[in-house]
Amino acid sequence: MIIKFGSPGKEMYFRTLNGLIDSDSEKITEQEASADIEGITLFCYSEAYIKKMADIERAWRNEQLKICDIEVNKGEDAAGTFNASTWRAYRQKLRDWPENENFPDIAFRPLTPS
Repeated sequence: MIIKFGSPGKEMYFRTLNGLIDSDSEKITEQEASADIEGITLFCYSEAYIKKMADIERAWRNEQLKICDIEVNKGEDAAGTFNASTWRAYRQKLRDWPENENFPDIAFRPLTPS
């Protein structure tokens, strides 16, 4: 198994049998990791990096909540020509986002209504 550890631009790669970086792990180059077609790459980021990403995601979410409030108000004022319930559902997903198991991975962000 290949484990990628670190933060973007400062990654280290290890070959390990037990899925843990320990004294039995072998540090390898990025090229060796890429060439190991049988390996599984795990991404392990530092706690500080994850906290930074969480802070960025919370800021994004807070901006989206402001947009939601505007859109919900528009929908309520439009008297039936706009579906505010879609924006309400999105707003709830945004509120729940920090508790999601995939937070702060942006690939799993709630999708903005179209």
